Amino acid sequence: PFVIPDADLLWRLRPTAGGPLATNELGLRDAPYRAQADVKILVLGDSVAWGDGIDEITRTFPYLLERRLSARDPARTFEVVNAAVPGYTTEQEATYLELHGLTLRPAAIVVQFTLNDVITRPPWLARWRGREALRAASGFLVRRARAIAAVARAMPRRAREPETRPGRRLGEPSWRGRTAPARERKP
Repeated sequence: PFVIPDADLLWRLRPTAGGPLATNELGLRDAPYRAQADVKILVLGDSVAWGDGIDEITRTFPYLLERRLSARDPARTFEVVNAAVPGYTTEQEATYLELHGLTLRPAAIVVQFTLNDVITRPPWLARWRGREALRAASGFLVRRARAIAAVARAMPRRAREPETRPGRRLGEPSWRGRTAPARERKP
């Protein structure tokens, strides 16, 4: 109920959604927007910056950053805009910045980055009727978000395996034997 389709971003947060995942008038999981703040900082990111698993916005890092900056410099008002959206890729964040973020006139931009953020929209989707296809796909995905989330929860080990396999290989003894001659070489 807090996500709606968007032709340019595939999905976005619904403005003024209520409940524990409440959004403000800009459709962001944030306190009401203060346009007259002296210093505005825009935070772009995915579910990490958005606050996945956090039930109150007062515990998200963008909110805490705003409070800390305000405490350090009480002479100025700070507005840290949490424009993070669950599941967004770097491409979607850049699109949001172009279409909406820069209109907020931020003095600084913070990009929260996770390794899976570099995923792009599938090229076949863009070639297949362009934005009409993206609009149809976004509607399909949003309508089936619960089913997709259930599948993702059922397969966490399988989903993480490609990301963790290279890290596990570093600890395998197979590479240690190949580096032993280099370590034993005397200068």
